[in-house]
Amino acid sequence: MFSPRWRKVVRDIGVNKTRTVLVVLSIAVGVFAVGLVTQTFSLVNDVLAETFTKTNFASATLTTDKFDDQLVETVRRMPGVEAAEGRSIAAVKVKVGDEWKSLLLYAIPDYGHVQINRIFRQGAYAAAAEFGAEDGVWPPPEHGVLLERSSLLIPGLVPAGLKVGNDMLIETNDGKQRMLRAAGLVSDPGNLPATFMNMAYGYITLDTLEWLTGSRDMNQLNILVSGDKLDKKHVTEVAESVRNKIENSGRQVGSMSVPEPGRHPLQDLFQALLLLLNALGLLALFLSAFLIVNTIAALLSQQVRQIGIMKAIGARRRQVVGMYTVMVLIYGALAFLVAAPLAMLSSRRLVGYLAGFVNLDMPAFRVLPVVIALMAGISLIVPLVAAVVPVFMGTRVTVREAITEYGLGRGRYGTNIIDRLLEH
Repeated sequence: MFSPRWRKVVRDIGVNKTRTVLVVLSIAVGVFAVGLVTQTFSLVNDVLAETFTKTNFASATLTTDKFDDQLVETVRRMPGVEAAEGRSIAAVKVKVGDEWKSLLLYAIPDYGHVQINRIFRQGAYAAAAEFGAEDGVWPPPEHGVLLERSSLLIPGLVPAGLKVGNDMLIETNDGKQRMLRAAGLVSDPGNLPATFMNMAYGYITLDTLEWLTGSRDMNQLNILVSGDKLDKKHVTEVAESVRNKIENSGRQVGSMSVPEPGRHPLQDLFQALLLLLNALGLLALFLSAFLIVNTIAALLSQQVRQIGIMKAIGARRRQVVGMYTVMVLIYGALAFLVAAPLAMLSSRRLVGYLAGFVNLDMPAFRVLPVVIALMAGISLIVPLVAAVVPVFMGTRVTVREAITEYGLGRGRYGTNIIDRLLEH
């Protein structure tokens, strides 16, 4: 069975329950925070990368004066351009109760051949089941709109109780009013969710656009570059050449957007959140390290005589150091056993919340081995590093000093409530 020194380690951990609970929980809090954040954002980043590929984000987007298919064909034939597609954006108002709220409408020429910034038909939508999205149609019918699903998440963006087949009262900029039918939902993972923009938006045909505004011309051009799509300099040069071509045709380019190549626009936001939350988790670990230092120092101060007796009967210093090192590792292992399951369970809930918050489909949850390994490493290494100094300082006491209670001296501990808790 266990030798006497290891039975002593187990007994010290079991007898001093308050101290053990305090130390284990303090370590577990930091490990839990790091594990939760890393697991959650690793899964969300995987979804963002998958969404980027599936959506086929535009290399650059230009907003211009009105244009037709002829300009789109001209741009498609330009050197460095792999694909070009035009859309139209129209800002109207929708009657919501007694108020008029903003509604952004995107008109797409051909829903069957969208190559850039793809959108997807949304079936049954649990977040707004009463809307009846499973009864929607694709593509949008004449005088109908497919609302982006996030438009239903905030009350007041669309009429209350809106369902598929209901009409909405629309007012255009020139004061003309029309009844626009809610025909279903779409998912647009490449656009900002309506919850961010604080306005609803949806998708219509050019025929419906003409019925509403009197024009079927487009005003937004999306391009996909050929060659190295991840070279921002190359993408910018191609976009600038397209801009010059448009302006040479007598049109004014209002804006040109070149997002970071190969990255979902929301990835930078999640990267910043990851750094911030991991910093808070590491701060919790840093604070727990102080408790470990104080705990081990208090324990060694309490057991000065025991250390002296062990040395008197032949124990070497490295054996005594090993005992207290193993004790610290047990604290870390217990903290890991507490933190790991809680972090995974909490991550499952948080991933679902964040996915819904940024209008992404919730990924299939899986436990990442690298995150478990990271949590295990932190649980063992951080307490061990924190305990190095007090263990080596406390175990260098001589037999004579220990028997006469010299050495560390008990007067340094037990003077405040924390020290008293740690020693009992």
